[in-house]
Order: sequence, then structure tokens, then C-alpha cells
Amino acid sequence: MEITQVRDDFPALVRDVRGELSQEDFAEELGVTKSAVSQWENGKIWLSLEAAIKLLKWTKENRPGLMERLLVVIGAEEVVA
Repeated sequence: MEITQVRDDFPALVRDVRGELSQEDFAEELGVTKSAVSQWENGKIWLSLEAAIKLLKWTKENRPGLMERLLVVIGAEEVVA
């Protein structure tokens, strides 16, 4: 997967991980701002390392079926392997 495609896939992945939660509830679960979640979903900003770790932990616990996709999209699949 090319870097531009990875970044293009990120907003949709965040929405998939969030699922039925509101942006506000998801942000609270992750310990980030609603604005950060909104900007991720709109492709405006990329994750900080701290936010990536929070998103990975939350996804592992709550949406394990999306973990592999998330690891690929944020470029961490080789770190975890």
C-alpha cells in the first residue's frame, strides 16, 4: 500500500472503528478531543504517537476485527509483528 493511499484510507477507518459511537463519545473513550476525531475523519490531521497508541488499544479491546487494517493504515504492522 502506498503512503498516499494509506493516508486516504485513514478517515474511513476511523469512522469504521468509531462505529455507532458519536464523535464526542468516541473522543471521551480515547481521551482525546472531539475536534481531533472530527479532523481525523475529515483527513485534516494525522495521529500523534500518543493518539495512535490510544486508538490501537481501544480498537484491540472494542473492535478486534479492525486491528489488522488499522495496523496497516497507521504503518505499525511491522512494529507489532
